[in-house]
Amino acid sequence: MVGGKFTWRRGRVCEKLDRGLASASWKCLFPHAQVRLLPPLSSDHNPLWLTINGRRDKRNRHKKKFCFEEMWLRDASCQEIIHNSWLSVNGAGDWLSLLQKVKACSIGLESWNSQHFGNVQRRLEQCTKRLEALSLCRDPEAACQEEKQILFETEEWLEREERMARNKIQKLLTDQGEWTTNLAELRGLVTGYFAQIFESTRPSNIDVVTSCLCPRVGVRENSYLLHDFTEEELVKALFQMHPSKAPGPDGLTPLFFQKFWSTVKKDVITPCLQYLNLGVAFPQELNLTNIVLIPKCKEPKTMSDLRPISLCNVIYKVLAKTLANRLKQVLPEVISPEQSAFLQTRLITDNFLIAYEVLHFMRARKRRKRGWQAIKLNMSKAFDRVEWPYLEAVMRALGFADRWISLIMGCVSSVQYNILLNGADAGRVIPTRGLRQGDPLSLYLFILCAEGLTAMIRDAEEQKLLHGIKICRQAPTISHLFFADDSFLFLRATETESKSSVIFSSNVPQRTQDAISQILCMSASSQPGRYLGLPAFVGRNRTAVFSSLKSKVWHKVGEWREQPLSRAGREVLIKSVLQALPTYVMSLFLLPQSLCTDLERIMNRYWWGGGMDEHKIHWLEWKKLATSKRDGSLGFRSLHEFNLAMLCKQSWRLLVNPDSLVGRLMKAKYFPRSDLFHAELKPACSQTWRSIWCSITLLRQGCRKLIGDGRTIEIWGDPWLPGITQFCVQSPRPLSCTLHYVADLIDEATHTWKQDLILCTFNPSEAALILSIPLSWTRRNDGWTWNFTRNGVFSVRTGYHRALEMESSRIGPSGSSGSVGGGRLWRIDVPETVRLLIWQAYRGVLPTKDNLHRRRVETDLLCPVCGLEPESILHCFVYCLAARATWLGSPLSLRVSELHVDNFAAFIDGMIPILGREQLEMLCILCWKIWGCRNEVVWHGKHTDPQRIIEHGLGYLREYKQAMISKGRQVGLGQQLGETRWRPPDVSHVKINTDGATSGQQQNFGIGAVARDHDGNVVAAMACKGQGAVVAEIAEACSLRKALQWARGLSFDRIILESDCATIVTAMQHESPPLNSTLGLIISDSKMLMTSFLSCRVQHTRREGNSVAHELAKRAIQAEADECWGADLPELIAQFVIRDKSNI
Repeated sequence: MVGGKFTWRRGRVCEKLDRGLASASWKCLFPHAQVRLLPPLSSDHNPLWLTINGRRDKRNRHKKKFCFEEMWLRDASCQEIIHNSWLSVNGAGDWLSLLQKVKACSIGLESWNSQHFGNVQRRLEQCTKRLEALSLCRDPEAACQEEKQILFETEEWLEREERMARNKIQKLLTDQGEWTTNLAELRGLVTGYFAQIFESTRPSNIDVVTSCLCPRVGVRENSYLLHDFTEEELVKALFQMHPSKAPGPDGLTPLFFQKFWSTVKKDVITPCLQYLNLGVAFPQELNLTNIVLIPKCKEPKTMSDLRPISLCNVIYKVLAKTLANRLKQVLPEVISPEQSAFLQTRLITDNFLIAYEVLHFMRARKRRKRGWQAIKLNMSKAFDRVEWPYLEAVMRALGFADRWISLIMGCVSSVQYNILLNGADAGRVIPTRGLRQGDPLSLYLFILCAEGLTAMIRDAEEQKLLHGIKICRQAPTISHLFFADDSFLFLRATETESKSSVIFSSNVPQRTQDAISQILCMSASSQPGRYLGLPAFVGRNRTAVFSSLKSKVWHKVGEWREQPLSRAGREVLIKSVLQALPTYVMSLFLLPQSLCTDLERIMNRYWWGGGMDEHKIHWLEWKKLATSKRDGSLGFRSLHEFNLAMLCKQSWRLLVNPDSLVGRLMKAKYFPRSDLFHAELKPACSQTWRSIWCSITLLRQGCRKLIGDGRTIEIWGDPWLPGITQFCVQSPRPLSCTLHYVADLIDEATHTWKQDLILCTFNPSEAALILSIPLSWTRRNDGWTWNFTRNGVFSVRTGYHRALEMESSRIGPSGSSGSVGGGRLWRIDVPETVRLLIWQAYRGVLPTKDNLHRRRVETDLLCPVCGLEPESILHCFVYCLAARATWLGSPLSLRVSELHVDNFAAFIDGMIPILGREQLEMLCILCWKIWGCRNEVVWHGKHTDPQRIIEHGLGYLREYKQAMISKGRQVGLGQQLGETRWRPPDVSHVKINTDGATSGQQQNFGIGAVARDHDGNVVAAMACKGQGAVVAEIAEACSLRKALQWARGLSFDRIILESDCATIVTAMQHESPPLNSTLGLIISDSKMLMTSFLSCRVQHTRREGNSVAHELAKRAIQAEADECWGADLPELIAQFVIRDKSNI
């Protein structure tokens, strides 16, 4: 054994507990084998590493490729190296100079890294030797800090080494079925495979497909796609990328550009805009792409067992993502409803719901003459086989402009692949077809290509060559469903129409099935199997169908039981893995209550430390753990309520998207003559509809009507009032009232409420509520909004909380919620393990002797530390002699003997209001140390001096804070803050600052706006009132809308709008904000007004840069009438204008 003498250490005690044993014959087979002692990273045992050859095989070693490392940012000299290297190349903002700057930066960083950090392997060896020396040090206390620093430094390197070793490919099967380990043969095998895949077949029948396509991209869409690209779009594309993933051939990650954007900005923006706006071609070097091979299984045998990952250069990805961000906005109008992949408004669940309903129809169809077949297609290497001429022809047939097609094909056809095998170059491939799955454009281009097949199927339907399935009289005909490369065809079962693998409906005669099966050379099946990862048929016994979920959860728990995880670690695994396992199934099927209970029992058993064959005390039932953390619990999920919330998302989509393919299908079958809320549950319905129907009650509890023109909303019948539980008007209807619809309460000329009419018709509270609802200025249809989200769109999170509230009101309060202090515990910045211990003590579920006695565990009741009083949680942490000495000697100087509390929760509740943030952190840490020392007494009979408890606790807190600073250091992510002072516009523009102000005492809000020129001189200003008591965001949105209308009335044609509300600015910059809320309707009005200007953009500023508009808005609240000014403002307002001018 090499690397040290001892394999275990705790404090000053060292032992050799672990050994490697081998027989003499084994040693003869492997004479150079060694057992090496590795440094102990997360245990008090040293890992043992067995190497067969004793030394590393250096024959196949290669120089490590350059890659920008996140840990370099921790060094202050890194920024200087990058700055100097980037500026060392003189350039004119073209592609050549940009690539030269990138190369200079890579060379500079690589050289700096080798000098500053050195060879990683050599550094690991040096650190290992130093750790060995420290382990032999006679004074472990003195060596502790240095050891921790070395472990912190080496942990990241060792993780990377382990990951690279795990993904290493040692051997593969050749085409002849023989294993090869020869490096040259492996490289030839890999390169030849990809050369064949990416070689075009030169198709000659593309016109057959494109002749079926009709143009869907019109002048408006092409104008949107090709209007001048801006710097803001490029910045948005860059910051949408994950900072540290997928470095390209140049070795730079998105993090490099995000962190040092101020240095590289100009050199990146200029050539990118030249390509996007002027068509200046980029060099092929920019589009060089690395393909790395990741094993799909533990022991890959063939190339099909390897997953190719394309790694593009970041600068190319900025170009491609900018194009993709525009393309995806027009695709919903271009892509047929049968495709649901990669589009924002469509989900994978749409396809499954449709397929399930069709298969349910086929299975139930037994006595009809006409039979049907469902054909599942799975295209192998579909992305890699896309022919470039076909892609170009499809885009042209769909109506895309030639310039747009040129931009796209410039990105697609200029690619070159560099194949990497175990991190080394295996060869280069120049493709003539294929789409990269690492390219931001590829997903959207693939579904464009799939439109060709859709068009051919529809053409065949029109010619009566194919016949889709119509599950009921008013339902749309379903002939096919596509989700990326996963396809499902639905056809009439005749021998002449069969094309691929097939599933038959129940009424297809066996003779017809045999004939079709013979044509297809495959066996027939009446079982649909699985589609998109879910069972395509579920019978009455749902528990049997979904029992695999229980097995998966048990399997995960069994794997984790071998790892000694802390309670905080178990919490993370339960929330991120166990609770996530059934999520996909829950989005489409209502799981049996018994199955949900069984899954919760497994999770609860694992949480309290038990396993399949091990039972431990469950101190709290799952329902008490499944309330939110703000209520003083752990925030685990109640699976049944979460299941309802997941299904409620489907019912919400049916409600707000009635014209979607799945919406039309469901309505035709289940509620053809009513709406969703009045749908009935029929005996022969499918399991998916039965599940969705169960969630409609939850949907009704949170939905209300969104007022557009108000013509379809009944005043006394529909839910439309915000802030009321049932959202319905409670005021009695006057006897002679002729009002029926909300439109009767709106003045169409001014787009405002008829205030006098409302005040005399409704009670005062409801009248005020109605007047506080802002109205859209454009004529829109009424819609639906979810009351519990800001944007009015249903979210599973808010739906789940609503379901919990409904369940709580049904069964009554359970007493599971903690007090206010219990909720605040989770906001204290200490390690999660510490918070969980304090939570257990707060809830009274720690295994103290009195608690064990209540659970019928035989034990004496005296405190193991002081031996004077029975041990309770309060005694252990507060009144024990050791605890009293700790609190008195700590910086908190607490005299707990003077406190009179009945339990530990009361102690915490009393401390929270009087202690500061840092003092609360200290309190929690010392509690944690007190409990740890109590356990040392129980298990090892070792008492700890209170002064050492204080020293160790405060030292641990300092180490935690330092670790959080190192791990949480900002690396240039996120959006930049707005200006802190007012900046003038350019000569051609007028800048309009706008703000909204609210007041709790007034039933209105204030709007302020000021227009200034490039010198900071006031051109005009206004202050006016808005109707109703609204929230701040609505006031800000209304002020921006009013400012646009005001600017149009002043005949401004080029304006810049500034607001200090980041939410509104972000919504205005979003291409298509959701229209499911009042805020969304106001934003939509504003965006429509923006189109009336030659140039108009919205940007964010800080409150300090928006002071004039802010003062005007405050003035408007108190004013009796609206006010407008020219250059002469009131003196109180003018002083803020002067201050802004002085800061220019």
